[in-house]
Amino acid sequence: MACMKENKAVVKREKLSDVAGNDKYTINNQLDTKYKPHPVDEILKEAESFVGMDLPYSVVSQNCEHFVTCLRYGKPESQQVRKALEVVVGVSVAALLDVGSLAELTSSNKEKK
Repeated sequence: MACMKENKAVVKREKLSDVAGNDKYTINNQLDTKYKPHPVDEILKEAESFVGMDLPYSVVSQNCEHFVTCLRYGKPESQQVRKALEVVVGVSVAALLDVGSLAELTSSNKEKK
C-alpha cells in the first residue's frame, strides 16, 4: 500500500528496488513459524486484485503490514504495532508506579510533620 488519502491508501504495484532505492531492506517472514503461509501464486493473484483500489488505512489497525500479513497468512497482524503497544503499556505502568511511589513518599512526609 502507498499513496495516502484521508485514512485511505491506494494499493500500488512497484518494483521493490524502486521503492527501496539505495536503502537496505530485508524480507521478513517471521510469522511463518506461527501461521502457515499461503502459496506464493495465491498471494500474488490476490495482491494483484487490489492494485489501484482505495483501502481503509489506520496506523494501528489497517496498515501496510496488516495488509501483507493478511495476504500471506489470512490474518491481518502487525508486529510493529504490537511492539509499540507493549512499549506504551510498559512506560505507562512505570509512570504509574513512579506516581504511586511519589504519592507514598509525600504521604509519609506529611505524617512525620
